[in-house]
Amino acid sequence: MENTQSVIVSLRELNAKLLAEMTELEKENAKILELKKENADVKAENTKLKQIMGRKHNFEKYKQQTQVITSTGDISSNSPPIEDN
Repeated sequence: MENTQSVIVSLRELNAKLLAEMTELEKENAKILELKKENADVKAENTKLKQIMGRKHNFEKYKQQTQVITSTGDISSNSPPIEDN
């Protein structure tokens, strides 16, 4: 009977340790899930910022092209008009 009691006590101790370990693992899992969510949010923000940067780059490119066209137009406006025959 004493042997059975010691086995029961040992199993209860083991059960308590396993429950404590499970609790720790659940905490770690919750942290991991939160980090995954934060990572997804950061990736979404990065995508948004890349799109904004791309639009800004295109805007600057078109602005430079417009300046070239405008300066070319200024030069041609100083030259005499071409007459049609």
